[in-house]
Amino acid sequence: MRIDPAGNRTTFADGLSGPSGLTIGPDGMIYVASYSRDEIYRFTPAGERSVHMTGIATPAGLSFDRSGRPV
Repeated sequence: MRIDPAGNRTTFADGLSGPSGLTIGPDGMIYVASYSRDEIYRFTPAGERSVHMTGIATPAGLSFDRSGRPV
């Protein structure tokens, strides 16, 4: 869900299967882990989704270290 400064709500992303982790990367993109699909999605600030990584066994969280590397 996206909430604008006036408090209006809109859907940012739908159709996710078992989202289990979310972080904003050093590149300003939003990363979401899908626990049930073993994938990590990458969203642009405009809401465009792509599969960033596959084959990860049940990811449950996401983070980056201070230098911007995924951990």
